This record gives sequence, C-alpha cells and structure tokens, in this order.
Amino acid sequence: MMDAHAGGGQPGSLSPLDLLAAHPQLEVALDRQSRSKGDLMGSFHWEVDLQGPANALQALARDFTAGKVRVSADATQSKHILQMDSFERCSTDREVTVQTREFLPTLSGALALTLGTAPDLRMGAICRKHDDGRTDYFLEAETGALHAECGVVAAVATVTGPDGKPVVRLQPPSPAVKMVDLALTSPMVAKALRLWWADSADWDGLYRIWEVIENAAGGGGSTVAAGWTSNNGRTRFKRTACSVGAAGDKARHGVESEAPPPNPMKLEEGRAYVEDLLRRLLSSLGA
Repeated sequence: MMDAHAGGGQPGSLSPLDLLAAHPQLEVALDRQSRSKGDLMGSFHWEVDLQGPANALQALARDFTAGKVRVSADATQSKHILQMDSFERCSTDREVTVQTREFLPTLSGALALTLGTAPDLRMGAICRKHDDGRTDYFLEAETGALHAECGVVAAVATVTGPDGKPVVRLQPPSPAVKMVDLALTSPMVAKALRLWWADSADWDGLYRIWEVIENAAGGGGSTVAAGWTSNNGRTRFKRTACSVGAAGDKARHGVESEAPPPNPMKLEEGRAYVEDLLRRLLSSLGA
C-alpha cells in the first residue's frame, strides 16, 4: 500500500495528483463517495441519453414535452435526452441508472401499444449538468442513456383562421403520454405495460398479462362484468392458453389437464384479445 504525501518529500512518495493520474479509478470512487455524502457544491440536474429506433425516439420527442417525464431532441449532437422529475431525488449516477432501467420497459410498452411495434429503448451516457456550466459524464458498460419526462399535457397547434390571423387550438395529449403518466402512479399498469413489451409473444406470456389485467379490473371475472369481453371469450382464451393440445410447447401448462377447447384461438387471435383488454383497462383508468 502506497502513502500519498502533499509535499515533495520522501523518495518514492507520490503526491495526490500523481496517485490519481496513475490510478484514475480512485477519482471515480472518491467522486462517488463525495456525492453520496452530499458534498457537491452548487445545483445540478441529471440527463440520460436515450437510444433506440428513430421512429420511437421521434415519437417520444414529439409527445413527451412536459410533465414528470420529458424527452427532447438535441439536434446539435444528434441524440435524444431523457429527463424525469424523480431524478431530482438522485445524488449519484448509480441511482439514475437504476431508475432509468426500471422505467424503460414501461415506456417501451406504451410505445408498443401506440406504434404497433415493440421498440428496444436503451440507456446511453448519463450527464450531470451543473448550474455553473460544468458537465460530468458517466458511462455504463451495458447500456446508454435517455432523457425523458412524462405527464399528461396538452400540445398547442397554431393554424390560420379565415381572417388570416393565427388561431391556437389545444391538442389532446398523446395516448402514450397518458399511459406512462398513469403507470407512474399505478404499479399494476406499469407491470402490464412492461409485460406487453417484453412477454406478449407466446401463450404463457399472454396469460400472465391477462392475469394482471383481470386483477387490475377487480378480479373474479370483472372484465366480463364490465362488458370488455364475453364469458365465452374469456373461457376460450384461458382454455387455449393452458392447453398443450391447443397451444403446444408454449402452453401455460406442461401436460394436458383437460380436453382442449373445441374452438381454440390462434396465437394472433389471443394476442389481439389481450391487447383489447389492456386498452380497455387503460381507457377505464383515463389513459
């Protein structure tokens, strides 16, 4: 173990600056330690570089312009930035990383419902921007960063009236914005969106999503009572998803426990059935 001395002194000793130059990882460790103790001077905010398909990023930058989650396009650097109100409670980049990774599947699920495809949103660099103009960058080996802020807001469109004067009209918020805003306060909605993005490709996953929807609706056949589906449709979906004879190796069960349904659903029909229930649930909650 080497001792660092501030003075020029003993042979073989290193100054603190020399030690940090020789072992840059110490600077990262010391920086994180100081931040965790709240020793940072001045104010700052966090931003995350968001990466993914161009159409998904463009939709986010168009719709998520205000609220608790915001996404903006940085034309000068050809990137998209995610900002969240919850980042304000983070003192370290590690906390920002955890929050972002937990949130991205929910955001992806909302986009999957509105765009019709399941975008693979990833996290790039994390930026800590100080009020005095300094910027610190933090890179994670696994992913990149995103900058977004979500909330139910009204967009403003300006058109020209018959008299040639501009007329301002309020546009309703994007469905994706309303879904994400709802997910921020409802763990069941957040879970349904996460699963829809990550686990809606086979019967086992669809059944899991259906269970979340049923529970969020009140359980015990509440989707039928609400008029979202018929009892026959509900039974047909359940029996198909659980039947080895109907769903094959992707069935919820590994062995047949009862006779396959006489009119099993095709996988795409089952997916459309669950998607319709999910949309009806979100609509009933105001999204």
